Amino acid sequence: VEPAFAMDPAENFRQYGFLCLEDEAIGQKVAEVDGQGLSTKAASWDYFQSLVNGNEDSRKILEPFLDHDNPKRCHTFGPEPGQIFCFWPQPNPPRLVVSMWSAGSEVKLYGGSHIGDMAVVFSSNGLFEASPPSMKKAGYEPVLIRLEKGGIIILDTRMLFERKSGFTIAYGMDTTREMKPEKH
Repeated sequence: VEPAFAMDPAENFRQYGFLCLEDEAIGQKVAEVDGQGLSTKAASWDYFQSLVNGNEDSRKILEPFLDHDNPKRCHTFGPEPGQIFCFWPQPNPPRLVVSMWSAGSEVKLYGGSHIGDMAVVFSSNGLFEASPPSMKKAGYEPVLIRLEKGGIIILDTRMLFERKSGFTIAYGMDTTREMKPEKH
């Protein structure tokens, strides 16, 4: 995975389906936002926006989304080891997910899953789940990401992932005007 981080962040995102940045300030903000009971509200994005936009790498990927009313959605997730999910199984270029991770988080991302076809089922947590046998058959290679200080992962909505430990606040970003942000 290391060569992926040597290229332009926007190209890295197109090719690999994700961008991961360890960031202690984001890890601390996740704890602060959750401690205030705001982690399930789309307005909690305000706590992270300057940190995300202030980082040149994340800003390059998010630029098309900054002129729109974002985020459209906000959800929180804890660890679910052994369960592999994606946010949306079909190609959906005008959408991505920006996840803020707590300190001590670990997540597995499955390389190539953002461009392949995968049989998934709708899960009770609102995501789409892939079975381990279908993952093995597809041959997607897992990449373990450790965010000891916390950080940000920007995902293509099709990227398959497994939350091993930690806590994340996930924001759905969209460049279309059809959806309205959730009111909490």
